[in-house]
Amino acid sequence: MHNKRLPLLLTSLLVFFVMFGFGLLLQLKLRELGASLLMVGLLTTVRGAVETFGSPAWGAISDGLKKRKLLMILLVLTPALLYFAYSVIEIPIVFILFSSLIAFFTAGFEPIAMALSTEHSRDSVRNTSRELSILNTANSTGMLTGRIMLSILLIFFTVSQAINWYAFVALIAVIPVLFLKEEEHLVSRRKGFLNRLFPLKEDSTPLWENGLWAVYAGTFLRQLGTAGATSIIAIYMT
Repeated sequence: MHNKRLPLLLTSLLVFFVMFGFGLLLQLKLRELGASLLMVGLLTTVRGAVETFGSPAWGAISDGLKKRKLLMILLVLTPALLYFAYSVIEIPIVFILFSSLIAFFTAGFEPIAMALSTEHSRDSVRNTSRELSILNTANSTGMLTGRIMLSILLIFFTVSQAINWYAFVALIAVIPVLFLKEEEHLVSRRKGFLNRLFPLKEDSTPLWENGLWAVYAGTFLRQLGTAGATSIIAIYMT
């Protein structure tokens, strides 16, 4: 089981290492392009909106596939290749639109990684919680090290050079994905893509059981606060 889990954990660590490093790098790059604070804040808004709809869309697509490995390769490799363009785009609005394209692909990583992680749980609630906890630890480690490394890189390199460095790490993240081992899972049988995209549309009962709605509400408010607070934090600090 540990051998099956390791490639996913390494990929998650590297993906979040890059994603959270880029979160600050893109703010600095926009400022170099002469973008206003409104434009810098808009970057987070647009990316967040795309991820909001992109994440359930990719989750619905993965539920319709017997195996998710090829989809995971696509979602890791595509952003990695696109990241390099960040260092050459010179128009702020184009920069923001391009970031929304990348956000659409990165939005699918987390729900599919969680689905792959729970495949090792053997249908046990305890094991599912453990697997998700281990995955979350890998994600958090990537977030921490990604931002620590960013502070070191900016001492020696320009913002554009740092962007290319992180893009190269994103390419490396594809390697562990190639070693993912998964079993075929049951394909979602919900009729219609919208029902797979928003399962609560078909049956909202689970939302009101055991106070699950409060988890969603709390997560929304937490993300609202953290995303807003960090949307221009790199500019504020400089």
